[in-house]
Amino acid sequence: MLGQRSGRIILGNPEAGNVTVIRLLQQPKGGAGYCDSLDILLQWNSAPFTAGDAIPLSIQIKGAGLVIRAFLSRFEIPRPRPSSKEYIGEDQELYHSLSEGICRTTSHDSIVYNLTKDPMLTEAWKTLGRPCQSVYIPVYPLAGPAKGTAFMDGATATKEHFAGTPSMFDYRADFAPHAVFSASNNAIDYLRADELAKRTKLIHEQEAAFMADRDAVTKKAASLKGEERTKFLHDYNEAAYQKVLGVIQAENARLMPNKVKILSKVVRADHEDDVQFVLYGTKGHEVLGANMSATRAGMSANQLNSTRQWKNFAPATKMEYKDVNGDGLMDVVFTFKSKELAKGAVPGAVMDLWLYTQINGHRVTGFDAVPVETDKVKKGESRNGKGLL
Repeated sequence: MLGQRSGRIILGNPEAGNVTVIRLLQQPKGGAGYCDSLDILLQWNSAPFTAGDAIPLSIQIKGAGLVIRAFLSRFEIPRPRPSSKEYIGEDQELYHSLSEGICRTTSHDSIVYNLTKDPMLTEAWKTLGRPCQSVYIPVYPLAGPAKGTAFMDGATATKEHFAGTPSMFDYRADFAPHAVFSASNNAIDYLRADELAKRTKLIHEQEAAFMADRDAVTKKAASLKGEERTKFLHDYNEAAYQKVLGVIQAENARLMPNKVKILSKVVRADHEDDVQFVLYGTKGHEVLGANMSATRAGMSANQLNSTRQWKNFAPATKMEYKDVNGDGLMDVVFTFKSKELAKGAVPGAVMDLWLYTQINGHRVTGFDAVPVETDKVKKGESRNGKGLL
């Protein structure tokens, strides 16, 4: 059965549970339009096929003055297998360290459109982080994105895509898709344990609340005209985004209660400097009992590599306890070599660098952002796109 509900194409029975995502594996011949990729939700409990099966399907989409005809013939179906090493890393690794599917460590977002005859009423469901660990937030694209979800216009983005400068890779605390949503995904992928189940529960609760008001919002928008309609839908986009943003910010505070501070003003990627990370102790979250041998630092996994990140992180070379900020609570200071720490980073950019450690057998993580430089490339200097990773 092929059905469509709330902007998501569903194969099978949409009420039966255990929904996952499949992606177009190859562009088939005969399509009048070009389809780079297509995300579809698959219901495993009733779908009569398995991974690798060919699925004949013809779709014609009309909306916003655009007609796309695609003839889809083969899909990659990454069925979730929680006990499989193909998707889950070894204990020391991050959860998705072996995944090459749609929800790999380097997955940053996902979007599904429900195109309508009235372009302004076209709705989308979009994640601002790894799709299997993120809430799909409803949005009306033509009404304009919520503040904080973009920091440049389309023309600038296109130009920078082909001639990017290091500053475009800067960590921005106000760019929430990375600073909040991707950071949250990175944290739970390392923390593992029951955090993955907690995130799934949170996703279901948030999406159910959005589903409940879908018809009412669209009906109200359809009764409005011109700027009044655009404003109504943009305000909805903003409210939906702000709701989920607040939820994930609160989650991040819970997931990463210990602040991390990098004491070096600059990390030199072509030197063997000592770089110290402080993990501050707090009441209820003491840091005594840190495990130096299980401690690493480096880029967030969603930036560094799609698989097996642990081997690319810098090991701690030294560890000591002291009260760094004078609050009467013991802190722990880890030392790393700058060249290993900056592996995969973009020289000339401010990068978020993460600490991955264990305290009394429990995983603890957090990050700080500092400029990464080399002798040839300093913060703020342009390389005209040369040498970018």
